[in-house]
Amino acid sequence: MTPCSAWPTISTASCSPAIASRCWRSSWVGGDVARWEILAWREIPAIVEVHDDAGQVTLPLSEKFQSLIDSVAMQLGMQDEAAYLEQWTKLPGGERPGNARDVGEAVVAELEARFPDYIARAFRPS
Repeated sequence: MTPCSAWPTISTASCSPAIASRCWRSSWVGGDVARWEILAWREIPAIVEVHDDAGQVTLPLSEKFQSLIDSVAMQLGMQDEAAYLEQWTKLPGGERPGNARDVGEAVVAELEARFPDYIARAFRPS
């Protein structure tokens, strides 16, 4: 028996019952694959952009991320809009099985769970 997540299959018929219940239809051959990347300010994520064959989904992270960005910008004395805007960049993401909405929501949930890590990095002495 082949785990669907490790070796794509056409259907759950070749998966054991325990594994089949965890298989995503999109992990099978011919399933949806979405590509994602993160819009971030100084490596603090703010927005997840996800593309699949059907189009694009843009999902903002919670307001606490923007508050963190604003707090760091203030501590750095960034009053110049141009200097602030220069700090925005796209971080590489990756590909995952699933449609854009589902993948985006999963990535957002993972980033939200790591918020304490972003706080620690943002205020770490240089």
